[in-house]
Amino acid sequence: MSGNSASLPGTGRFQIDLKHNCLYYEGGLIDLDPQDFKVFRALYESSPAFLRVQEILDIAWAGNNPRTFVGPNSVHQSIPKIRKALSDCGNGKILWIVGKRNRGYRLAWQGKDIEREHYISLKSHGEPGTGVLQDRILSRVELTDTQLIALDIFKSLLWTYQFPAPLHVIEPGRDEWRLQRIDMHGNGDRGVLITARFIDRRIPDSMFYFSSTGNLEWTVDAEPNLLDHDGQSLPRAWAFKHVIVSSTPAGSTVWAALINNAGWSGCVLRINARGRATVQFANAGFVEWLCHTAIDGDDCLIVCGENNAYDLPFVAVLGIDDPPCGSAPGGRSRYRYANGPDGNTRKYILFPKTELIRILDRPYGHANRMEQSVDNILVAVEAAELGAHFRYHFSLGLEPKYVFPSGNYEFQHRELEQAGKVNHLWPNCPEFAEPLPLKLWTPQTGWTDGTIRWRDNPWKDDPAD
Repeated sequence: MSGNSASLPGTGRFQIDLKHNCLYYEGGLIDLDPQDFKVFRALYESSPAFLRVQEILDIAWAGNNPRTFVGPNSVHQSIPKIRKALSDCGNGKILWIVGKRNRGYRLAWQGKDIEREHYISLKSHGEPGTGVLQDRILSRVELTDTQLIALDIFKSLLWTYQFPAPLHVIEPGRDEWRLQRIDMHGNGDRGVLITARFIDRRIPDSMFYFSSTGNLEWTVDAEPNLLDHDGQSLPRAWAFKHVIVSSTPAGSTVWAALINNAGWSGCVLRINARGRATVQFANAGFVEWLCHTAIDGDDCLIVCGENNAYDLPFVAVLGIDDPPCGSAPGGRSRYRYANGPDGNTRKYILFPKTELIRILDRPYGHANRMEQSVDNILVAVEAAELGAHFRYHFSLGLEPKYVFPSGNYEFQHRELEQAGKVNHLWPNCPEFAEPLPLKLWTPQTGWTDGTIRWRDNPWKDDPAD
């Protein structure tokens, strides 16, 4: 085995070779296909903690062809094969997989608690523990307001990094994307990507990439090289709004959506494995969210946000290998860049200004979130005050499918009825009588008018009072 190998807990008879993606028992190779090994490795690197099914998918299928659909069943089919392989070693009583509903899966092993305490005791005296990790592998990371903390399989400290100033902590369910484990170079080393937002807003948002051994390989500040329509520098108030990673066997590319909090501008940065950042998309407004998909065999980004040239929310398609581009032409020229890229998006769609947005005298609703499923791109666009939005469904190629109101939209509509600001009842809302209008732009057709139909919903069956 290579030097990048380690004995696993459980009497040390299992060994894992991370360089060659092999698992051994008492020196004999265990027969696991490459994908099952990736699942095992994900469990190994997170143990003894549980990994949720989606987390296993994100780790073990990272870098796979985006045109190949994987879902929870992919994990559920892999786990029995790994269990069978482990059960053939020591009667399955040395190392095994535990699964719990709503928690996921984890590795468990014989004598775990005793070994862990013994290992920690020896480590505190600078001695290696027998039968456990000699080459200690990064298993998990924790982010506090001042430090990044890297831990091994036993939750023991591997390394730390002290940030130059206090950070905003990650909010569960909102910005977990600020901490990601990624194989930046395609060599199996899953490092740590941190997108930091400092409490002191005089310090720009910054991205930090660390190898699994704690080496800070590069940093990127949220300061794109863009000038306004007069050639003047934009305010230094940029912030990272969303970050995703696209992976190939050769390595990963980081994509970052940015907004300028002191103005109107937004863009998408492309960051390569060496930390070199370039503007891939310069928009006439904020860019709020990103997702990665495949369209007709090409890798693409779907981006959404707002367009100030038209005062409307938008969604667009960018080809990953296309030249850098700007938002669709037209609208007010002051929302353009003197040095913006010259390329075109593949498609650019403007959402309408809807009834309650007009009544509330808001310039537009924000397109601030997207979700991707097997055959859908779903864009959530604000349709009233906070919590009320329209959910627009598109095909993966961004062809309109249907739309429906969600959140507390109905309740806000009824409140505005009672306040005398809406002159019709919710079941009789005229906005739902016809498809919603869309404005669509492609390089081939220019601007054209389109529509998106309403999905059938219970409100259509409600009798008017």
